[in-house]
Amino acid sequence: MGAKITPSGMTEKYPGTTTGYWAQLRFRGEGPRFYKPSPKVVFYDEDECEEWFATKVQTQTGQVA
Repeated sequence: MGAKITPSGMTEKYPGTTTGYWAQLRFRGEGPRFYKPSPKVVFYDEDECEEWFATKVQTQTGQVA
């Protein structure tokens, strides 16, 4: 298990994203796995986020992510 990263840390790691974007991915079940140890605390495993992000590579703009 890698280092832990918060949603605001994710916005720094992945420029152009917002905490709202990460919240929507969690709501729809489309983003990387996350941990929620309490109602107001969310964090991700940095290694798992890198693996998830690697699946989003595209070769043309017309592709569906």
